[in-house]
Amino acid sequence: MELVCRIREFLDSDINFLMSLRNDMELQYLLITHPKPNSTEQVKNWIMNKINSDKTIFFVIASPDNKPIGFIQASDIDMVNRICKIGLAIENEWRRRGVFKRVISDMENYLSGSMNIRKIVAEILCVNESSRKAFESVGYEMAGILKSHYYNNGEYHDIVIYEKFTST
Repeated sequence: MELVCRIREFLDSDINFLMSLRNDMELQYLLITHPKPNSTEQVKNWIMNKINSDKTIFFVIASPDNKPIGFIQASDIDMVNRICKIGLAIENEWRRRGVFKRVISDMENYLSGSMNIRKIVAEILCVNESSRKAFESVGYEMAGILKSHYYNNGEYHDIVIYEKFTST
């Protein structure tokens, strides 16, 4: 039986879930952010900045019963060159269950169909093998490596750049 997870707009009731993701220091490291504790107000501001930006598309990933299980976003949207960056996070218990393939496909379709995006770029921490394999499994190709690009916990880390051209 296929799980029918989907992407949807943010609801106020999602805030506690998103707070838990934003305060998961290991996840934030894998998302190439600079991990730090976040208050409810900071998370609300983070979401509102994304929702109100003309350079970002932000969706919550919802389970079949509409509960939040992650988020997906397109950022640095460049309408002249028709490119953007993509990033997502899925709650641990929902990983390796087909959610990634479904929501990445939905987001790609949205970006190419509604936004006329022709190329999507993903920046992934070199040591994040599961994310690298997930993106490769849906047709993203390695475009290069940014050596010693991300500083965290006293060390510099490599970032792998993946890209995929949409059908637009």
